[in-house]
Amino acid sequence: ADGNLKDPELAPRLEAEYRLGAEAARALLRYLEAQRSATGTLPHRHRLVVERVTDPQGKGERTQTILHTFWGGRVNRPFAMALQGAWRKKYGEPLEVIHDDDCVVVTAPGPVGADELLGLVSADSLEGLLREQLESTGFFGARFRAAAGCALLLPREGFRRRTPLWLSRQRAKELLESVRRFEDFPIVLEAWRTCLADELDLDHLRLVLDELRDGRTEVREVTTAAPSPFAAGVSWKRTNELMY
Repeated sequence: ADGNLKDPELAPRLEAEYRLGAEAARALLRYLEAQRSATGTLPHRHRLVVERVTDPQGKGERTQTILHTFWGGRVNRPFAMALQGAWRKKYGEPLEVIHDDDCVVVTAPGPVGADELLGLVSADSLEGLLREQLESTGFFGARFRAAAGCALLLPREGFRRRTPLWLSRQRAKELLESVRRFEDFPIVLEAWRTCLADELDLDHLRLVLDELRDGRTEVREVTTAAPSPFAAGVSWKRTNELMY
């Protein structure tokens, strides 16, 4: 990650060892160089880059912090949920968190340090935070709807008519509210199992949280005037959610 991206031998190596086309190899090197120019460093398996984006209007009312984790969506998603739960428990207010496969974007009411943010979630507190947070999310609701549909618990319009998605969502929501008090209701248990065992990689998340705590993963903080190239995808995701 700290090597010479302009090394003339690097592009041929990418072509030979990783089967990239010549133009794809050059595009990748330009992309990495643009990221390093923006932040001064590159994240990798044992380096987490915390990018603090300054408010271009200078008001400083809300701060955007981008955690370049590169942990993958199955790890970033539960980490984002746990962050929201821990923040609400500590400060009594919601925290806006958006994630993709490569990074987690946190928009806080004011300045927040990397140590404070990363210290909110530990391997020991992870499962408790998820159990408090997960069932109220649309992610859990979608898995509950799928499980209820497979169990034929959601009324259908018949074989010749398609049930609108909004109606399936509403019926699943009503069903979940009616059975929420039964902790051992089979469809609720199946939704939990799907989330925790199939969709989320909690074992790997505990591993990377332990590595952060004991220093095996380095944390570097940088400040930028605009989101860096690695954050372009998740920045657009946030814009899309705010617009629609």
